[in-house]
Amino acid sequence: MRYAAATIAALVVLMVSGAAAQAAGCSVAVGTRVMLKARTIDPDVLVWDRKDLLIAYASGIWPGTKTVLQHALLSSPGTPAITRACAASAIRPAHAAAEDAIAIRITGGPHRGREGWVAAADVHVIRVVHRL
Repeated sequence: MRYAAATIAALVVLMVSGAAAQAAGCSVAVGTRVMLKARTIDPDVLVWDRKDLLIAYASGIWPGTKTVLQHALLSSPGTPAITRACAASAIRPAHAAAEDAIAIRITGGPHRGREGWVAAADVHVIRVVHRL
């Protein structure tokens, strides 16, 4: 009985430390205020309702027009959001460096309150300036 309890405790510690290590490796901390804007010619950002679809799309796999229309919304550049979670290096394009998948909640604009997943390159931290 004591062996089983020790094994369960060890597994819990490993799971918690693994989650902390993954979060520590992310480019943006959870709870950070951000602005969405793509770094491509078209600055609009696709916000995906499922992480696996974002990862496939950002890795170069086209899920099909129907899937895009059903599972992604087009966010205008400058849309404010807050980060909710991060999957470190989850996006792995064939000929580029790995990139984080960031879960966000949109805090302004026509999609306010919606949640979804975006690539880290589309997330820009909003710096708050405090005036004295």
